[in-house]
Amino acid sequence: MYNFVEILSDFVKAGQSFEISGSTLTEAEKFSISFSNGTASDAETVLNIDVDFGSNKVIINKELENDVSLERGSKFEFQILVDNDNFDINLNGSNLCEYKWQTSPDKIRAVIIRGDVASLFKVNHLSEEYPKIAESEEILAFESFIPIKYQPGHVISISGQCNEEFYLSFLENNTIRQMIHFNVRFGEEAVVINTEDDVDCWTDSEDRSESFPFELEKPFKIAFAFTSEQLKIAVNGSKLMDFSLERILLNEDQSIWDVLSGFRIVNREEDTVTTITNVEHIQMESECDAFEQYCTLD
Repeated sequence: MYNFVEILSDFVKAGQSFEISGSTLTEAEKFSISFSNGTASDAETVLNIDVDFGSNKVIINKELENDVSLERGSKFEFQILVDNDNFDINLNGSNLCEYKWQTSPDKIRAVIIRGDVASLFKVNHLSEEYPKIAESEEILAFESFIPIKYQPGHVISISGQCNEEFYLSFLENNTIRQMIHFNVRFGEEAVVINTEDDVDCWTDSEDRSESFPFELEKPFKIAFAFTSEQLKIAVNGSKLMDFSLERILLNEDQSIWDVLSGFRIVNREEDTVTTITNVEHIQMESECDAFEQYCTLD
């Protein structure tokens, strides 16, 4: 059974939206998407979406049933628009229903996805103005965009598992330019970081890790910590390397915090499986001292 949790970067407001896409198991029976005020067992659920393949229904908060045509083993995409009074819920490009708030959405702190899901591709939390996402033809494993701009002290913790090489990129807003390219290379037993001056135009120098903490088919947990001048990186509770943000090419009137957008994880090959199970956003002091605590494996 798939079990995914994301701790959000910001409070949910009217005018924002969520994009959640993935694929289901060929023998899928049910899965759920919950928006709650935390991850504890007694956390309050603000919005719950149950997808039931047996009855061909999508059920909202255990009460509002919607008849749909569901196909096991297929891809799905939910878009949830947060309106002034309602959640406007769309499935695979078609309007599913509107559901009046029972609890204010500003209480939502976590998105929890459980059940017969094979893969998750997108869990995006978006505002009307930011970010703007440019689509890519690469083999998407997972992406996560947030409705606020990064700033010093922002830490992102990402948990998952892989069976082959992958890379993670922080993108320039509204383009596919990889401002920070974090490349996990099992063949070289190294992590390589670089930046693009433009799309597909790499700088001449790469930063390479001195150690390699990743193992095939084994869980990993990465923490990316933004400071005023560096991106600090730790894996499985230990510091891995730093990357100087000053290496990123910007226009004279630009700040890195104005153009840095969400992250996207890409598989190298079609048969590569990179599964992400947890994303957490934490705000620390600007220098992110002791940020390694946020990537200790349980």
